[in-house]
Amino acid sequence: MMEDSGRIQLPPNLHKWIGRFGKKVFVSTLDGESIVIYPLPLWNDHCRKLRRKKRKKIFRTFMIRANFRGLITEMDNRGRINPGRELIEKTGLKGKLIIEEKQDHIRLVKANNSYSVSKKSLNPPPEE
Repeated sequence: MMEDSGRIQLPPNLHKWIGRFGKKVFVSTLDGESIVIYPLPLWNDHCRKLRRKKRKKIFRTFMIRANFRGLITEMDNRGRINPGRELIEKTGLKGKLIIEEKQDHIRLVKANNSYSVSKKSLNPPPEE
């Protein structure tokens, strides 16, 4: 849910999942209509994997898109994330949101939007 202040309030299970990786997250939009939230270590892994694929043009385009409005921020102790005003204005996300749980990130879309929702359980972090 998007609070009036512009912060995203995550449900307890996602707050706990992100907390396993630390408090820092990468928040961005790739399509201008949704927000993606990656725990920072998983974002860094994602970038490393893309960089290795020998498709430099695709990687460069992806990074430009992701970083244009993306930022690194922290989740607070109550599971709230501030994505920044510019990102909220660009995506138009407010109020109730649909949370899509992906393998290594969370995607937020408008509740009244025509996206199909594919809920997948998040993989737990590897045991150390």
